[in-house]
Amino acid sequence: MYNSIKKIVKETMDGINARILVGTVSSTDPFLVNVEQRLQLPLGVLTFPEHLQEVKLTIKGYEDDVEIEKEYILRPKLTTGDKLILINLGEEYIIFDKVGDYGESILITQE
Repeated sequence: MYNSIKKIVKETMDGINARILVGTVSSTDPFLVNVEQRLQLPLGVLTFPEHLQEVKLTIKGYEDDVEIEKEYILRPKLTTGDKLILINLGEEYIIFDKVGDYGESILITQE
């Protein structure tokens, strides 16, 4: 089974000139990614996946008969220093995912 899957993947990838790279977000305004300290990629050549976009939750309610609105960040934006897995397809670079830290937890707190 493993060899069959391996063969299918190899046949599928033949003819596709793709490279996998690791880059680091060097700036968020403007958005720039450095690759191997020799290449700087602007947002215009990057395909940015939805799962890396900032996600906010706004909750409206009442506290002491006063309407309040609280905003929570469920998934933060990419920040300077974040490492990214990139797939290079010629002139286009697809951001595949963010590199996480094995020993680190993601903590969501309520203020």
